[in-house]
Amino acid sequence: MTKPIHGGVYLILGLGITVLSYYLLDKGQKMAIFFYAGIIMAAYGLIKLLIIRLTKERKPKDANARMVMPKQVPVKYCSRCGSQIRQQDQFCQFCGMKQY
Repeated sequence: MTKPIHGGVYLILGLGITVLSYYLLDKGQKMAIFFYAGIIMAAYGLIKLLIIRLTKERKPKDANARMVMPKQVPVKYCSRCGSQIRQQDQFCQFCGMKQY
């Protein structure tokens, strides 16, 4: 399954065809069909880009606030049993050894 062509590609190609055929029209060549085809292609690309932009899911503004990591409480480990204890504890909760 192939991917659909991005709207920007249609827009750029359409503008390129329009500009090129416009300059060739000035020189007397019959390029009017390409001029109008370029305008149609550029308009299609612009509409496609706008539809993608408008239908894209938007994140709520406060979503970033929820993603903030909680402040980590400093911890230390008991020198005797290796249990995790709070930074401010003077004694281990598990073995009772005094912490320095």
